[in-house]
Amino acid sequence: MLALRDAQVAGRPLAERYGITAGQMPVLELLGQGRTIREIAELLGLVEGTVKTHVSAAFKALKVPNRG
Repeated sequence: MLALRDAQVAGRPLAERYGITAGQMPVLELLGQGRTIREIAELLGLVEGTVKTHVSAAFKALKVPNRG
């Protein structure tokens, strides 16, 4: 699977094109691997609330309505 940070869309990195921050990238990658919010927080040394904030902000930037 191609990492989100390396994916190119119209010649620009996916993160740059959609305004995904450096803090949101590892969260999205782990989420894409099927990790839970709790697991992501533990792996990245964050509190769960911060992970949820990153997910919400990234989904908003990507215009994703929900995780379902």
